[in-house]
This record gives sequence, structure tokens and C-alpha cells, in this order.
Amino acid sequence: MGKEGTLLWRALFLEHRIPWRYKRKIKSFWETFRRIPIFFRIKRKLSKKGIPIYLFSIRFHDQQGATSKIFTVDSKEGKLVIHFINQLTEQAKQKVPLKLYAISQFLKKRPSIPFPEVLYYNLEKTPFIVQKFVQGNGLQHVEDKEKYLKQLNSLLSELHKLRMNGFGYLVLKDGKLQGAYS
Repeated sequence: MGKEGTLLWRALFLEHRIPWRYKRKIKSFWETFRRIPIFFRIKRKLSKKGIPIYLFSIRFHDQQGATSKIFTVDSKEGKLVIHFINQLTEQAKQKVPLKLYAISQFLKKRPSIPFPEVLYYNLEKTPFIVQKFVQGNGLQHVEDKEKYLKQLNSLLSELHKLRMNGFGYLVLKDGKLQGAYS
């Protein structure tokens, strides 16, 4: 067993003794390994849509959310993001994957508003979303904040011009996206 195999073995039993620089690799490996059956299901579903993914390219994303585990994977369409949502969070209870899919389909017809396309989602045992990857930086890395805020302002203006039934936060009624209040 090589050095990495020995470190992985120790991590399973003696994690507190592993140097910090290896803990991230071990956590990444374990988070990926335990989801392998789901990755195969995702691969089958996306293949049916004509989007083959390359399982060997699955990586634990370096930016993690508070309520989900995030992975990236390469595909014929480019890089994809897979969000595994914690079932105990409000996101799972509110069926956020379904809402994001509906928003994605709604905004697909409006190219002036950038939104990562949702390719597949699941609400069952392990809720998750598969989206196209959009490269970006955090606001702390933006040098010209004034220019950025002007762009953000114009995008919000575009969003406010959209017509739909109702007003307020978005909900799905009879499979259609609309405001919560009429």
C-alpha cells in the first residue's frame, strides 16, 4: 500500500492525527466514494439526454455551500456542477431543485439574463441538481466594484421587466412558475 493508501487508512480510524494538508484530500475522496451509485444514476439519465459525463473527472469542488455538497464533473457539454442537498435543510423541504429547474427553463427563453441551465434534478432519497458550470469569482476578488454593481443593477432591471402571474417570491402552481400572491 502506497503513502496515500496508508494515509487514507489512518484517516478512517485516526483522523485527528493526519496532517491538515491531507485531510482535505481524504474528505474529498470519502465524499465522492460514498456517492458513486448516485453518480452512475446521474450518468445514465444524462446519457439519455445526449450528455455523456466522464466519471473519472468527478472532483469535490473547492467552494462548498452550507446546505449542500458540491462536485464538478466534465462532460461533452463542458464542465457541470452537481449539488447534493442535505435532506434536513429548508432547501429540500421547499423542493428547491424543482424550482431551480423551472426558473432555468423560464430564463432559457431570455438570453439577456445569465443563469446556469439545470440539466437534471432529483427530489427523492438524495435530492440533487445537475447544472452547467459558470465560472465566477467572489465579490472580494472584484477590483472594480462600481462597474460590477452597475452590471448587477442592469440585470436586476431585466428581472423586474419579466411578466408572470402573481407577485412575491416564486412558487410552482400546476407546473408553472408564478408569484406566490395573486
